[in-house]
Amino acid sequence: MLAMANAGFYVLAMATAGAAARLVTLVLNAHPVDGVPLTAGRILVATVLVLLTNVVTFGLLYWQVDGGGPARRIAEPPPFPDFRFGFSPTDTFPLTVRVKALMALQSLISVSVHGLVLSRVINILPR
Repeated sequence: MLAMANAGFYVLAMATAGAAARLVTLVLNAHPVDGVPLTAGRILVATVLVLLTNVVTFGLLYWQVDGGGPARRIAEPPPFPDFRFGFSPTDTFPLTVRVKALMALQSLISVSVHGLVLSRVINILPR
């Protein structure tokens, strides 16, 4: 049962990566979508949706994956954790390869959307 829940989150993470890739491709090609040109407003709305989905998806995925999931974390003896938490969110260290790969994917999505898409929006804003 737990493996099925994790599989669903992994599929959602891949769908988020696909949506980010599609957004970046649309912005780089600058072709109309369904006959409507890409405006700064449309690009910004799509960007906010992709970034919000990115944060929520990976937050839930990290919660589900860390230490084998919520059910496994209360087991005796406790499993090896995937994260080591510090005093603040920036002091969270990934300890396993799986979590490092997930964090790399989340960062790649964020950087590509912020870097490419927002620079295009700034470029097409009316002066």
